[in-house]
Amino acid sequence: MMEMEMEEVMKILGCIKERKQKLENYTEKLRESIEKIVCMFGPSDECVFCGYKERLHPYKFSATGEVCNFKPKIDVPIHIIDDKAFYVEVWVGADRTKYYLAFYNHELKIAREDSEGVIDYIDLIDLSNDGLKALIKSGRLIKFLKKAADELEKTSQEYKEISEIAEKMANAITEVNKA
Repeated sequence: MMEMEMEEVMKILGCIKERKQKLENYTEKLRESIEKIVCMFGPSDECVFCGYKERLHPYKFSATGEVCNFKPKIDVPIHIIDDKAFYVEVWVGADRTKYYLAFYNHELKIAREDSEGVIDYIDLIDLSNDGLKALIKSGRLIKFLKKAADELEKTSQEYKEISEIAEKMANAITEVNKA
């Protein structure tokens, strides 16, 4: 009887190890996918593939011999925070931390708000596995990117109107100066 129980325990332990390994593999896949998304955004003089600045960009990696043609990152020049948290961590008592998507310093970041309303910015890749899972399940990424695109359009329109006014002012001053 004891031998059968030992076999059962060994079988269960094998299942636990196998399932733990699967979980680690899927977690790594999730992190790699998030990192690919994050790497798309940043200053436009940085390469999406290797991160080098354009002026320092090597067209061949010496270590691997792989060719890397410069592709600029998508530069989002506005500061914007999503209006809906995709993840909330509840701590002891009433303390909680809310996580929002944000564009900060041209990069896709996480705006982390503590229970006192203080916001700091962290890299998406520094988020816990549960946080990354919540981000994908929430569907906020696509909605936030749409919001950022709309905000860029609005800001662009605003600058268009202001630049037209500035151009008229410059023309008027130039005409007065000719007289």
